[in-house]
Amino acid sequence: MRKLSVVVLCMVTLAACNKQRTGSELGSVSRDTPFITGVSTGLGVFGDTLTISGQSFAKNAAVLFGANGAKVVETGDTYVKVMVPQGSGSVYIKVWNGGYSSNSVAFTYKTIDQGTAGLGQIINIQGSYYLLDTAALFDVGPGTRYMQLVLNDTGFAYAPVKINMLVYDVSNPYLTFKPVLANDKIPTTETVLSMASRKSAPGNVYFAGTSGDFFRTTTDNFYGQPVQGLVIDGDLVTSPSYLTASDVNTGGVDAHAFFENGKKLFIDYAVYNGSASSKTQFMSIDGVNKIRLGTLSEARMYIMLMTRYTGASTLQSNAGAEASLLPVTGFSFPFGFNKTTSFVVNGSVVAKQTGMAIPANGAVLSGYPGQAISGTTPITTVTKLANGDTVKVNIQVYPQSAPSRSFSQMIGGRSWIIRNGILNDTNWISKLQRTAIGVSQDESKVYMCTVDNPGLFTKEVAQLMQLYGVYNALNLIGGNETTMFVKNAGYNNTGLMNRPNSGTTSYVNGEGIFGVSAAPEDNTVAAFSPANSLVRLTAGNTFTPVFYGMNQYGLIVNTALVPATVALDNNAIGSFSNGTFTATAKGTGKITATYGSVTKSIKIIVQ
Repeated sequence: MRKLSVVVLCMVTLAACNKQRTGSELGSVSRDTPFITGVSTGLGVFGDTLTISGQSFAKNAAVLFGANGAKVVETGDTYVKVMVPQGSGSVYIKVWNGGYSSNSVAFTYKTIDQGTAGLGQIINIQGSYYLLDTAALFDVGPGTRYMQLVLNDTGFAYAPVKINMLVYDVSNPYLTFKPVLANDKIPTTETVLSMASRKSAPGNVYFAGTSGDFFRTTTDNFYGQPVQGLVIDGDLVTSPSYLTASDVNTGGVDAHAFFENGKKLFIDYAVYNGSASSKTQFMSIDGVNKIRLGTLSEARMYIMLMTRYTGASTLQSNAGAEASLLPVTGFSFPFGFNKTTSFVVNGSVVAKQTGMAIPANGAVLSGYPGQAISGTTPITTVTKLANGDTVKVNIQVYPQSAPSRSFSQMIGGRSWIIRNGILNDTNWISKLQRTAIGVSQDESKVYMCTVDNPGLFTKEVAQLMQLYGVYNALNLIGGNETTMFVKNAGYNNTGLMNRPNSGTTSYVNGEGIFGVSAAPEDNTVAAFSPANSLVRLTAGNTFTPVFYGMNQYGLIVNTALVPATVALDNNAIGSFSNGTFTATAKGTGKITATYGSVTKSIKIIVQ
């Protein structure tokens, strides 16, 4: 009975200590109990400084925004100044003072309205302040809008950073997503612009997308091979790396972007397992359509399953042994995954084979044999297979957090930069051109983003995407290979929206990821938009506006639309003649164009 009394007393004491106090109760409780009377703002972003007013804020007060702790900058008895921590949506702020919790005050993480164009606002990105302009905003396809954002130094002393962003509404019935392997073959490379052109056909238009995963750049037979996993239309082109618990805990392995039914994007770690078995042998398959690693002096064995994605042969070096496989009745290429496929060994296993030919409808098991510690005889389970043996191959690929969730498309990336609304602590601290893909919390919107020179850190890219509603995001290939494509737009209407290496030449990639339109072919203009929504100039500069015509599905079908009228509303800042504006004096104005019954404008700032 005594033990029970002690337990009850402890529970009552804890309840009293953690009770939240209301305004009416404040006068009757201990001065140790903190109470919030207000905050300097209820709306902000990660990194903002916010002041909480109230009373009984001790010097060691702790502040929570939802479940995330805030860095305390300064504190007094009646105020606490903090830096807003990472987060998204609406949360409650609480101040803790020892064992006492304050009342709750609401705070909302700010996002930017994607439906408006023109002058933006001062924003805080990782402690640096920028003037954000929306320099372009127009439809490019079914449920899809393109934005060009410009991060201006607030004093205009440094070069601006241009960000290109595609926002897709996945509910559009004509929209799906598909990756493209360069030239549909490993190992080759191809520009993103060429991929879109090559794959498009009426009713199947690859209308907007970006570069995808990093690719192998070592000068060997596998130059151009995607580094991580790639799934196209339900078939495994390349396998993900093996996933271990330590990889996930340390961020040491790259995540993947999965598309459920080719539409809903979700980001997760990809789990890969592969095996092959005969009556007498069992072997692990280390990967699919990747270079077989290792040297002849190593005792470790590597086995790869090679299919027709590498072309006519396996392309592997002569340090291994290879077995040709033909599918048994009922199986055919492409073989898919998350199932068992039965093959028959076709001919003799060849040791030290240089790139065995891959059967048109089959595969090859390519094993790196290593060597016996006491000699030079190659040893591998592949060499123990014989002509006519039945081999059952099982390849498993699935998302770690939702193993049963289906997907038909998948691409790899480098670093999960926003994970469930929180910026990843891993920061690629180099100002580089960037590519990223993201998704909203409800998975209703997909975002593709590129960053031009002088570039951004990955955390800066992540925070900018978060401002536009991104809840999960994956960093893709960066540097000069960074590419964004929009059909019939961009530089000379080639589709190139960004400026790789500050130029107008598109660099090659190993893969790309695209929004694909299944809308019927239609070349009738149903809407129009200027290519720019805001332009900053200095006196003496000129600007010639370009107007696009879109069909009823949002696809650009006229790259040089001529409006009925185009006029400048403020002649004090310059002149508009023969379709070109010439800036002469500081000030602001608008170029207004009318087509049919619709009027659109371009904001002009002469500075």
